[in-house]
Formats: sequence, structure tokens, C-alpha cells
Amino acid sequence: MMKTILVEEDRVLRLLGVILDPDTEKSRIEAFANFNSADLEDFDGWCKELREKLGDFYPSKVVLINSQEELQSALPSADVVILEGLHFGQVEIALAKKL
Repeated sequence: MMKTILVEEDRVLRLLGVILDPDTEKSRIEAFANFNSADLEDFDGWCKELREKLGDFYPSKVVLINSQEELQSALPSADVVILEGLHFGQVEIALAKKL
């Protein structure tokens, strides 16, 4: 069963969708490949290697969230949550039935 990963919207954290979510827009994948081209000649190969190492996390549905309300709304279906600045307290713990 595909996992759902909530990721706080961030220019760098969007890379998780490129790596883990097969439904990520082609334009986003191409943008990351272009951005990383100086350091990674084979961006697609690098992503495939990571996917193999991540086992059950690929494929996953990566959901980018922008607010506390979006976080709380999406928590009941989340298997993983990655946050940078949003609050994760007692309310969120109570909503996160699958974590």
C-alpha cells in the first residue's frame, strides 16, 4: 500500500516528491534535474538508486502543505510528516492516527 507523506512546502523539500511520488509533475522533475546537473550528471539514475534504498517508501504520495489548517486536515491519512516550521503538538498527535 502506498504511503502518504506530508511535507511542509519548501523549495528544497519538494525534492522528496521528485524522488518518492510517481505522480510528480514532469516539469518539476525536469527543473530539479536541471538545477542539480552540475553535481549530478545522471539525476534520474541517482533518484532510482535512492528509491531502491528507501524500500517501502517508494512509491509514496507526497502532499505539500502550506498551513497549519492543511496539516491538520491531512493528518488522519498521513504515514509520515516532515515539517520545517509548522507546529506539531497535542492536537496534531491526536489527529495523526497512522503515525
